[in-house]
Amino acid sequence: MTDGIITIMDERDVPITTNVTLLSSSWDSIALTQNVTVVGILEDATKQIVNVSPVGSSMIAAANSVIYCSGQAEDTLIFTCLEIPTEDVVYNVSIQGAMYMG
Repeated sequence: MTDGIITIMDERDVPITTNVTLLSSSWDSIALTQNVTVVGILEDATKQIVNVSPVGSSMIAAANSVIYCSGQAEDTLIFTCLEIPTEDVVYNVSIQGAMYMG
């Protein structure tokens, strides 16, 4: 490959990391979801490994609200909760290229 984020990740063979903030005011109150923009996320989950985890200061709020990453689309991660948190929650996102062997 000669372009795109996968090329960068393949050449460096290291994860790219960033933080995303799930704003307490941005949750869909019916679906209990929130979409956040993360440049580099691919719709095809077989082309990369995406790991998310709450940062230390957000661990309790994330656990209390049972927040998890439930899906992805181009440049987007979808988070779901069982209860909308009363405070903003920060997640660390790590992206690494992968080769699907299935």
